[in-house]
Parts: sequence; C-alpha cells; structure tokens
Amino acid sequence: MSLEVSAFQKHDYDIVIWADETLPDVGYLDGFCDAINKTMAASDMHLMMFHPDYPADDAGLDFLVDHSVSEDSDLTYCMVFVQNLSKVDDASVCLEKTGYYEYFPEDVHNELVLERRKLRYGNG
Repeated sequence: MSLEVSAFQKHDYDIVIWADETLPDVGYLDGFCDAINKTMAASDMHLMMFHPDYPADDAGLDFLVDHSVSEDSDLTYCMVFVQNLSKVDDASVCLEKTGYYEYFPEDVHNELVLERRKLRYGNG
C-alpha cells in the first residue's frame, strides 16, 4: 500500500481507493493512516480507512448503516481512500452547512472532522 500512497501525487484523480481482501490488523491500518496524515498534510494528502473490524455502528454512526441490506459474511476487505486534504475538508464544510454531522457523537466528529481540519491548517 505504501507504493500506492506515494504515487498519489503523480496523477490527477480526485480519489484513489486501495482495497485488499488480505486484512491487516485494524490498529495497524489506523496507525498507518494517522501517521501518513500527520506527515503528508503539508503536501495536501489525506487517508481515510474502512476496515470490517471497525464498523460504523461501533463508532456510534449506526445511522450510516443500511440494516435492510444483507451482507455477505464471506466477503471481507479493507479500503484506504487517498485524497487531497483540502478537498476532503472543503466537502466536510459543505456537509456541516446541511446539518449532516448533527447526529455524529461529539468525539467522532472531533476525530473525523475537526482533527482533519487542524491538520489542514497546520495546527494538528
């Protein structure tokens, strides 16, 4: 995955999604993304992860999960979304104006939105 992340700035896509059915430990993947985010914020890069061992409802975001859809328990994968920090933050500002984050637990909102914003402006 490190090669995919380092190649991000060599193209003009809005997002690159790295996906793998070989699951790294959720703590490792989270730490990897956090470390890249802190070191690459000045280069306008930001990673967000999806890992099945950290589902949305465990983060207090169960309203984001469509419980009417049955999931294939044999299909497991993780993803890392590589994007421009500025574009992700600009999008979150637009979402804030719609009230999208009203139902997010405060700690999750702080971690996902406000900490990212601090990284963007160099005080994270």
